[in-house]
Amino acid sequence: ITELKFLTSLTELPRLLDVVIVATNSNIRASVTKSILEKCEVKNFIFEKVLFQKEKDYIEMSELLQQKNINAWVNCPRRLFKGYHLLKGLLPKNDTVFLSVTGGNWGMGCNSIHFIDLFTFITEYYDIELSTQFLDPVLMESKRGGFKEFAGTLIGKQENGSTIILNSEALYHGNTILTIRGTQMIAIIDEAAGRMNVATIYTGWQWEEKPIEAVYQSQLTGDIVSTILATNNCGLTTFENSIKLHVPLVRTLLNFCNSVSSIRLDVCPIT
Repeated sequence: ITELKFLTSLTELPRLLDVVIVATNSNIRASVTKSILEKCEVKNFIFEKVLFQKEKDYIEMSELLQQKNINAWVNCPRRLFKGYHLLKGLLPKNDTVFLSVTGGNWGMGCNSIHFIDLFTFITEYYDIELSTQFLDPVLMESKRGGFKEFAGTLIGKQENGSTIILNSEALYHGNTILTIRGTQMIAIIDEAAGRMNVATIYTGWQWEEKPIEAVYQSQLTGDIVSTILATNNCGLTTFENSIKLHVPLVRTLLNFCNSVSSIRLDVCPIT
């Protein structure tokens, strides 16, 4: 690093930018990105999630990035964790997979996309249909002002029968536990404790404890950016694939919000 600048206005940005990380809240991410592109030539974007609150923003941003030939990824980093690569390798290709997330107050609106992305990393399919049938019929205030959160159970299914069940209980405070089950492997994962228990057909279904490291973002970003600069690629989800997951989530949760709220919303209030 030969120079480090801290800027407080988009107008101060240089014209050419190799990598831009857009880590704003979802309600302004599209407008901020467009403002950057009006001023700068960008080679690569990394977007934080949830991407956008409006379905039309996904279409418009996709067209804009393709028009300008810009690479883009979405920061759902569990697919970079060595532990999940190990588990994926224990499953046959095209296996029918069951993934559950059980815990309390883990931020279903904000964080569901992380687990849905992990689910599709394992199955390698990006179709998903979501059901809010078992969500609690109430909107909770998010820890981020102006946004909403959810409790209860959100269910997702893929055409091949793979299923994800996301459960967040409003009054529960234990560790969030992931279960991944296929025809030849089952794993129970406690990221906070840094361990997972795995049983496979190859070991006669005997349980083995293995470590799993939940890597902090501060440990990931430098390597991700370096890889992009060196190869024009990285292991994060591409923007186009992430759209296939974000749009069903935003659409489904918006419909749910309007079914339980007396105020008609035209944007999904998650970030």
